[in-house]
Amino acid sequence: MMEGITEFGHYRAVMGLSILLMAYGDEAHQETGRLLSSAFLGTGLVTFGMKRLIGRKRPLDESLGNPAFPSGHTSLAFSSATILGYRYPKLRIPLYIGAGLVGFSRIYLGRHYTSDVIAGAAIGTAMGMLVWHQRVTLLKWEF
Repeated sequence: MMEGITEFGHYRAVMGLSILLMAYGDEAHQETGRLLSSAFLGTGLVTFGMKRLIGRKRPLDESLGNPAFPSGHTSLAFSSATILGYRYPKLRIPLYIGAGLVGFSRIYLGRHYTSDVIAGAAIGTAMGMLVWHQRVTLLKWEF
């Protein structure tokens, strides 16, 4: 079950949702898709840079290759929850609960320490807020 939950923080899930919103949504949904894509890129760049800079090993399986700090799945889940929570306020609490479950799954599966997940949540939330309030759209995708 945790393997399934952790996939909601994977880049394929986030980009898939972004593309669906941009391709099939009305104007507001298309904007949400563009903002989600921008938050994805910004969050990914910050997370990837920190992973390379810090280089912390994973708790149980150092053979996974990528450094652990901060949690990329968690940062993507929280940036997505933030963007979607602003667009759909009635879903904000369930979205953040879902993002929290992604973070918990990363710890449960032994892929991250708690501090990796907390840092990922902070990065994702901050990037989502920045993108939403500044209306940063890095990609001008049109479908």
